[in-house]
Amino acid sequence: MTHSMMALKTLGYPVDSGPIAKGIQAIEALEIREGAATRVQPCVSPVWDTAWAVIALAKAGHGKDTPLIRESTDWLYSKQILRKGDWSVKCPDVPPGGWAFQFFNDFYPDTD
Repeated sequence: MTHSMMALKTLGYPVDSGPIAKGIQAIEALEIREGAATRVQPCVSPVWDTAWAVIALAKAGHGKDTPLIRESTDWLYSKQILRKGDWSVKCPDVPPGGWAFQFFNDFYPDTD
């Protein structure tokens, strides 16, 4: 997003123009303020974050029947994308079953 805004500025768009102003708002929406510190997260990623939290809980000794892990894995399974997207053009024989990194991207789920 920042590079897009820099490119628009280089092309002569004023900072308060629609595209640049919208980009600044999008970056500000990713800010996390903690006291005097401000961090900018690269994205909002509930699926990714939940998966990492489940891994951490499991490594801390919580079993698969722990309510928090069960609820989290049930939620993750509910977010699984079981339809073919644009990725299937080059992999037509691969069954779908990925997850979106962020909220929902059923055309191109992440593979990591």
